[in-house]
Amino acid sequence: MYRFDWYMVPEVLSDSADETKVAKDFLKVLKYFDASYVKKLCGEFALAVIKDGVYYGYLVDGANGAYVQELPLEFCRSKYKIAGRPAIEFDMRFFDSKFPDVHYRLKVLDLFPPEFKKGYMLYK
Repeated sequence: MYRFDWYMVPEVLSDSADETKVAKDFLKVLKYFDASYVKKLCGEFALAVIKDGVYYGYLVDGANGAYVQELPLEFCRSKYKIAGRPAIEFDMRFFDSKFPDVHYRLKVLDLFPPEFKKGYMLYK
C-alpha cells in the first residue's frame, strides 16, 4: 500500500521577503500539517476504499490543523460534479433514523461540523 509521505517546500516569490518571517510562516504550515495527521488519514481513506469501494468525509479546517468527519456510506451519494470535483449529497434522515431520542440527536449534531446542524434544521 502507498505510504502517503508528503514533502513541503517553501516558495518565496519576492527577493525582498524577510527570511525570519518566511521561516516562521513555513514552521506554522508544517505544524498545521503535522497536527492534521495527513499520512494517517490518507491511509485510513485508502483502506476504506479498498474495503467499501468508496469513502465519504467532510474536511473541517481548524485553527491548529484539519480533520475529517467520516460520513456513513448508506446516507451519502455522489451523482454529479462541481468545478470538476465530485459533489457529495448527504441524507439528513440519518440523524432521525439512527438517533430517535431528540436530546441525544442534538448532542450528536453538535459533534458534526456546524453546516450539518444548519442543514438538518433546514431539512426539518
